[in-house]
Amino acid sequence: MKAMNQEEVLAKAQKKSKKYKEHSQLQRKASTTEEFQRRLDEGLEEIKGVKAICDDILVWGSGEDDTEATQDNDESFGNVLRDVAK
Repeated sequence: MKAMNQEEVLAKAQKKSKKYKEHSQLQRKASTTEEFQRRLDEGLEEIKGVKAICDDILVWGSGEDDTEATQDNDESFGNVLRDVAK
């Protein structure tokens, strides 16, 4: 094994430190994203016709005809707005 001079040791340590910092930042970002998604899912789970996907909130309605589906959609959308405003 080759003996390393002080500059080589320092450069190697800095490289490892940089890799560690980059990895830590990625881990924090992933855990923050997961926490956001968990809270969003939790907050919307009781509202019928609503699903959170990533940072989007999908709202839909259903019914026997377009009028019923539109009314159901409007009700679900109103419930989302009320819950988000809390």
